[in-house]
Amino acid sequence: PEGSLRELVTQAYGQASAVLVARAESVEDVGLPRTRQRTRFVAIESWKGKHGDRFITDIEVMCCVCGYSFMEGREYLLYLYGPDEDGSYKTNTCSRTRPVTPELAVEIEVLRSMVKGL
Repeated sequence: PEGSLRELVTQAYGQASAVLVARAESVEDVGLPRTRQRTRFVAIESWKGKHGDRFITDIEVMCCVCGYSFMEGREYLLYLYGPDEDGSYKTNTCSRTRPVTPELAVEIEVLRSMVKGL
């Protein structure tokens, strides 16, 4: 994608139904042979959405569907879509969803400043 970080974050924020940092509490492989992953998260800091303090993602992780796999105990910056009828959210590898790292601090500051400006 082309554009400044602020432009890319603004676009992703506009497309997502929820944007937040959360920690993966538990990860469960479901379906045979492990075609989906159901992850329970606890919210840490939120900028968009009504996901509550705890919420679930249900992601197709089989080959070639852009599913995102999470690791228990890690924190993630999540750009989520949904919720589905069962209350679970989706995301994918083509979104800005990724593990929280020191390099991600700049994007998190962009989100904080965007929300202050709304």
